[in-house]
Amino acid sequence: MHHYPMMILADIGGTHARFAQLNGEEITHVDKYKAADYGSFEDAMRAYYASSGAAHSTPIYIATAAYPDHEDIWRFVNRNKWAIDPQALNKAGWKITHILNDFEAAAWALADIDNSARHVIQKGVNNTEHPLCLLGPGTGLGLAYFMPGQSSYVQKTHGGHMLATCISPEQRDVTTAIQRLYDMNSPLVFEQLVSGPGLLNIYNAVLSLSGEDKLATKTQEVLAAIDTEHAQNGVRLFHEFLGLFVHNVVTTGHAYGGVYLTGGVTQRLHEAGLFDAAAFHKFFLPGNVASVQSALENTPIHIVSDPYLTLSGLRSMLARQS
Repeated sequence: MHHYPMMILADIGGTHARFAQLNGEEITHVDKYKAADYGSFEDAMRAYYASSGAAHSTPIYIATAAYPDHEDIWRFVNRNKWAIDPQALNKAGWKITHILNDFEAAAWALADIDNSARHVIQKGVNNTEHPLCLLGPGTGLGLAYFMPGQSSYVQKTHGGHMLATCISPEQRDVTTAIQRLYDMNSPLVFEQLVSGPGLLNIYNAVLSLSGEDKLATKTQEVLAAIDTEHAQNGVRLFHEFLGLFVHNVVTTGHAYGGVYLTGGVTQRLHEAGLFDAAAFHKFFLPGNVASVQSALENTPIHIVSDPYLTLSGLRSMLARQS
C-alpha cells in the first residue's frame, strides 16, 4: 500500500459520484452525491472534503466513466455534464494522484470479491486459470477483464461500443425501429440496447411496432408499466440483448473464469424480481460450436450486489501495485 496516512477514493459515474476515505486497508466515510446537484466535479469534491474533514491536500484516486480528450480533460458521453481536468485541479491545489476508467478500477475487486456480494445466475465450474469479466448496464455499458495469476492485471475496453448483434427477426425489427425513431445514421452499438437508455430505446421500439403513438421519456416508465405486455416484452428483449452481449464478451476474451454483472439497471431489475434469466440464457447459449457451448455452460455467472465495487477495486489495485 502507498505510504500516505490517508487518501480519498472517488467513483464518478454518469449519474452519481461516490467518495470514500482509505486508511490503510479500511474504507470509511463513504458518501454518494447526485452529479446533477453540483455544477462541477470540483464542487462535489469540495463538498465531500468538507463533510469528511479531509485536508485539501489529501491525495485522491479517481475512477470515472468519462474519457480523456486530446487535452487530457475527461468528459462524459452521457447525462453527466462535468469535465474533469486533472492539471487544472492540481494547479488549484488539489492532489489528483491518478485517474482511470471506472470499470478498469472495479475489475480489480474481482480478485477477492466476497461471496455475500454475489447472486448466482449460472453456477458453472470454478476455474482460476481463465480471465474474469465485469460488465454493467447503467447510465452506459462498461466492460473490463481481470487477468488472474502471479502478475495479475486488468484489461480495460470500449466493449460497450461493440457493434450490436441480432439473431431473431424480432430483435432485427426492434433495432431497425430504434434507428428510425431516433433518426440514427450510424450502426447501433450494444450500449444503445444494454443500459438504462437502452431499455428505454427497446421499450419505445416495442410501443412503436405495436402502433402506439405515445412514447416513454424515462427508463423508470418501463418498470412502472411492467404489468403491461409492451413493458414485459421490452424487459425480455433487454435480457436477450444482454445475453448476446455477454456471449460475445466471454468468447472474445476467453473469460470462462466467470462473469460478474453489475450496474444500476442490473441491480434494479434483480431487486424487483425482474431479471429474466431464461431470456438471458437463451441468447447467451445460442447453440453454436460445441466446444464453445460447453465452455459457456461451465462459466460461472453472478450478479454483484456491492454498490461500492469500484471503490473496493481501487483499494485492491493500490494493494497489488504497491
